[in-house]
Amino acid sequence: MTRWIRLFAVALLAVPMSARAQGGLAQDPIVAYRVEVMKSLGTQAAALGAIMQKKVPFDQNIALHAEAISLGAREALKAFEPKQPGGASRPELWDHWADVSARFKALDAAAADIAKQAKAGPVDPKTLLAALTCKSCHDLYRIR
Repeated sequence: MTRWIRLFAVALLAVPMSARAQGGLAQDPIVAYRVEVMKSLGTQAAALGAIMQKKVPFDQNIALHAEAISLGAREALKAFEPKQPGGASRPELWDHWADVSARFKALDAAAADIAKQAKAGPVDPKTLLAALTCKSCHDLYRIR
């Protein structure tokens, strides 16, 4: 029985430590908030991807997901404005703030445009992929 209690205690300690190492439970509340905002953007992008790949039949939700990404881009811009290092952000992000800010604003505008297109009719997957370029920013400013 004592062995199980020790294993349980070790497991309880390991979970928060592994989450903190991944940026999930950052000590700094500003960084933790930013991580959660970026996760929500990723969730919306993944949902849109599933729709566009015809894995799920929710074409009527394309505009909603695009609107959420537009809103999320504005939230993310505000979340990064304190310029608090940490999480999965590379240190050079802060040296290139004008570029980062412009990219969030472009994502906001592109997602808003996709939402308008989706409300008017079908959206071409190529248009969506060209508009929502998360990877280009992550390649430059995110630690993998």
